[in-house]
Amino acid sequence: MSFIIYLSGIFTGFYIQRSTIEYTEQRIQSLQRRLENVQLEYMYLSTMGKDVSCNLLSVLVDETNRELWDIGKQLVSLENTKDEPERISELTSEYSLLSVRAWILNSYTNERCEENKVVILYFYSVPCPECIQQGKILDELREKTFGNKMRVFVLNTNSNESIVQDLMRTYNIVKTPSLVVGNSTYIGLVDKDELEDIITTSLS
Repeated sequence: MSFIIYLSGIFTGFYIQRSTIEYTEQRIQSLQRRLENVQLEYMYLSTMGKDVSCNLLSVLVDETNRELWDIGKQLVSLENTKDEPERISELTSEYSLLSVRAWILNSYTNERCEENKVVILYFYSVPCPECIQQGKILDELREKTFGNKMRVFVLNTNSNESIVQDLMRTYNIVKTPSLVVGNSTYIGLVDKDELEDIITTSLS
């Protein structure tokens, strides 16, 4: 009986893990379509005037960013399990490309629409205990302090995508965790108080 219960636990865990991966994959595909729609909406709304396009675009971008951030946290959890590494690696690559596209859109929108928001690139790797800690700090500041004034885009430095490697070279990312806030690079773990000061200064 104990052996049957043990096997049942293993298969249940495997099923849950696979379901989580499939769910994450579906969310990435959905977000891919949403981001494409946001970019199309931006192109369309830009022809209608700056004020209208910026107001609506800001709402669309904020919604996309929230989902992107949630998927990123789920994907990091999956990466740390080391189950189905090839499939998770593919999902990570797709997510990285989405993050870069969203980061570019946000950076351009922030400048064109004169939004007072901080755009952050967060570079992490697996395994990396300090990256987990940095992620929690970013999560806390985003949820409890700055809200949608703070936009974070997450990139895995182990990604083979050329654009990720290009960004690492551009911002001199030599270890993880690392943050790019505006045009400034911060190598290594940035504690909560220091990061809060950095973001506050960028918003002022």
